[in-house]
Amino acid sequence: MAFSSGAVYGTEFAEPAGDDMPAVIDVNHIGTSDHYGIAKLAAEGRHRAARDLSIVDLRLFGLFSRHVNMAARYFMTDVVDAVRTGRELVTGPAEMWRDYVDPRDLATLVRAVLAADAANDVYDVTSAAPVSKFETLSFFAKEHGLRYAVDESLVLPAATGAKINYYSTSTRAERIGYTPRYTALEAVAREAAAILDRDASGAA
Repeated sequence: MAFSSGAVYGTEFAEPAGDDMPAVIDVNHIGTSDHYGIAKLAAEGRHRAARDLSIVDLRLFGLFSRHVNMAARYFMTDVVDAVRTGRELVTGPAEMWRDYVDPRDLATLVRAVLAADAANDVYDVTSAAPVSKFETLSFFAKEHGLRYAVDESLVLPAATGAKINYYSTSTRAERIGYTPRYTALEAVAREAAAILDRDASGAA
């Protein structure tokens, strides 16, 4: 079993990924934002070529955990850090959709792969439902007092490309008995609460 990434589909996600979505790479103008996805796609290609081996790739689109490196600059770490410090989070006006799989659902999928008949295959990892940026911000504002502002002129850089709909609609994992229980919002809410509770306990 190997962990892959939704980045194998490319850097443009005007629409979510799915079983019929091709990988799109501008091979004559490969940029730094393409490197990660190309590396993951190459690994998947080697795995599919070894058809006689039971290798299963799990494509992660998003995973937020209480064990995350809070020094990493990602949307969710920025949200939780703003709650922790009380600073105002500034974001741009563009909406985006993300799919954070709950660690419990991910563990369920791994067990389903191990219990299934040996195969050489790949599955997109999904939650019960993706979540939008502003839905996430509203939740943390209501539940944790997050202060945030929208700067209409702000365009945030994205290391692997600007992905508006970075999630998958694939249900292929249902073939091996995987049905996610938790939504992306439920996943980040639970893991963020664990981080904030840990901080509160340490400060006590």
